[in-house]
Amino acid sequence: MTGVVVRRIRTGDAALLRDVRLRAPATDPESFGSTHARAAGARALHLSVAGRAEAAAALYRSAGFEPDGQRTDSRHTSGLVEIGLAKRLR
Repeated sequence: MTGVVVRRIRTGDAALLRDVRLRAPATDPESFGSTHARAAGARALHLSVAGRAEAAAALYRSAGFEPDGQRTDSRHTSGLVEIGLAKRLR
């Protein structure tokens, strides 16, 4: 493999980091818990996404997550609602 550089993130890398974090579950979904969760005997994965983060929610839906009916106020951002999503494991 060529062209790979590993380094600490720097000030100014926010857009790059966001792109990688949003793209990664679609390109490498097994790296996001399902393999480890299956090994531990879990029946589903649960996560939450900010109600305003439609792109992130769409990405998780494309990976098989569905709304689980949970809506909670964010513990760290006043006025932000987090929407629960779940994915059943086979």
